[in-house]
Amino acid sequence: MQKLALLIFISAFLASFPKLLLAQEETEPALHQGFDFQPPSFLDVALPEYPAISLMNGREGWVVVNYMVDPDGKAYEAIVLDSSGDKRMEESTLESLEQSTFNPARFNGDVVDGSLTRKYVFSFDSGLGASDYFARKYSAFNVAIKKDDFENIRDLLADMEKSAQENLYEYAIYNFSAYRLAVLEGDLDTQLDFLNKALSYSSKSSGSSRNYLSADILPSAYAELFKLEVQAGLYAEAIGTFRYMVEEGLAEQRMIEAFRPTYDQLVAIKNDDSAYSIEAEIDELLSWSIRLHKSAFYLSNVEGKVDELKLRCQSAYRVFPYQEEATYNLPESWGRCNLQVIGIPDTTFYLTQQ
Repeated sequence: MQKLALLIFISAFLASFPKLLLAQEETEPALHQGFDFQPPSFLDVALPEYPAISLMNGREGWVVVNYMVDPDGKAYEAIVLDSSGDKRMEESTLESLEQSTFNPARFNGDVVDGSLTRKYVFSFDSGLGASDYFARKYSAFNVAIKKDDFENIRDLLADMEKSAQENLYEYAIYNFSAYRLAVLEGDLDTQLDFLNKALSYSSKSSGSSRNYLSADILPSAYAELFKLEVQAGLYAEAIGTFRYMVEEGLAEQRMIEAFRPTYDQLVAIKNDDSAYSIEAEIDELLSWSIRLHKSAFYLSNVEGKVDELKLRCQSAYRVFPYQEEATYNLPESWGRCNLQVIGIPDTTFYLTQQ
């Protein structure tokens, strides 16, 4: 994420005890050097309704959405990037965007389409803690993982997952526990997925005043996230993670100094003439997404079917039918771009950025 330390939060009460937080990611000025760019901003916020069933069940959660804002100040092409899994919260969030109005983006004085990413947090002021059942399973999990008792570890994780369906605290602990198992098993993608989810529930990334992961865990967790993002070729995300660690004081100076050469190299790669590739797979929701790090890219070794490519940029939105052997060059004026690849599930390919 970019400028994670500069999150803006708007809170509102839907009843006397639940609350919604709307997290706004700031635009990174360096992405528009030499241009006068102003990102879209809220004009009239329509906060989503807390789903009645989720409210009655005391269920907390969060939804991250990306959407475009047209020159008339209306949202379009909204997609859920990630969530805690509550489909009702996802639907409520998307519906609220249709009712919101925005100040459109401006580029060198002209009104243009622009993209935004927001995180909506559905939570309770009282701060739901872990149940006794979850706490017992977590305690037993810690004992089992010290003994490398894999069969028991998996059974306990399954029990924790069933319990962790109602509040953000249990979600965070469950996902961090699942990440610890993935480390033992050596699966990079699984490690990255669970660690991202664990940190998405933490106060450092959601803007909540509560910590879901303890303060002694957060520094090492973000350090591991940085290393995993570099290994996975998610260079834009890794740059954001490093900057956030520095700005929030989440790492000791010796760790920052150890990571800085890698960070400097990632920044250099963004603007040099080098190329790098990562392997990707379209999921069951018919798409795969990434934040682009360089200004040109192409797909190769496609096994399956890719239908179209969507570019959601800070100051532009484009949809292209997929063409084999085509290289796409993005103007600097478009700013930061997210690429969405649309196709049939299980389609694999290589994305090369250059």
